[in-house]
Amino acid sequence: MKKLLFWMVLIIGIVALIGSCAKKDEKTAATAAADNTTTTTTTSGCTVVSSCSATASTDNVSGIAGNGYLTGTYDKFISASSSYTIDNTTGCVSDSGLVSAYGSALPSGTASFQMQFIMTSTTTYAERNAYYSDTSCSTPIATFVIGKTNFVTGDNLSGLTVSGKPSTATKFTDTESCVDLYPYNDAGATFLTTQVTGSGITTVSGTRAICASHGGTEHGIMNISNSSWDGTANDNRTFVAEENKSSAYSTWVSPSTYTRID
Repeated sequence: MKKLLFWMVLIIGIVALIGSCAKKDEKTAATAAADNTTTTTTTSGCTVVSSCSATASTDNVSGIAGNGYLTGTYDKFISASSSYTIDNTTGCVSDSGLVSAYGSALPSGTASFQMQFIMTSTTTYAERNAYYSDTSCSTPIATFVIGKTNFVTGDNLSGLTVSGKPSTATKFTDTESCVDLYPYNDAGATFLTTQVTGSGITTVSGTRAICASHGGTEHGIMNISNSSWDGTANDNRTFVAEENKSSAYSTWVSPSTYTRID
């Protein structure tokens, strides 16, 4: 539970730093198509860019610590689907206990949500959060994408001794390049505007804003394997440290766990 809450706080923290502004298949978010077809309209404080993709790529990124590869869509919650009400093919979290626990970090009226890491090419990825008013992730309140470019892997780390974390990792850097903010109603607009406080962006119900972000270099580390690092079967579980650090990591800090769903 603490790990899940950490990521919610982390996402909010990353976006607060903004300075200016699949192999995708039927098992991904029910409203992904809507995200990609709505006309973008200029929003106050937004430096409009043409796209901030959250469409999964089939191109593999290899050479990352562990014994796997990185491609496609990964979800933050389906690894807990045996304990909570979570759709293990879409990552839709409808568990009332989790929704209640994260209530202050969700838009008003949220009954289900998703949080996913999507590798969009060999050098780009996106973090996508989506919030829904029904329990099947089909009636959106808001979607929130953070786009990263210039993803480059670096040195491998070994002999890491942080309890409960893999002993190996690979350093990487990226650039936070864009945000895609889509409030479907007033509750969504209020929520997204709050999340980007300090950016100058004010979101409007029904208006999708695809905006340039701060463009700063971020650092992180990750580990991927074809089964989870602790030996339990789970396809391509990925550990990612908080990647908005301004200097390189030498060990795990507070990584989040994603499970591949496509």
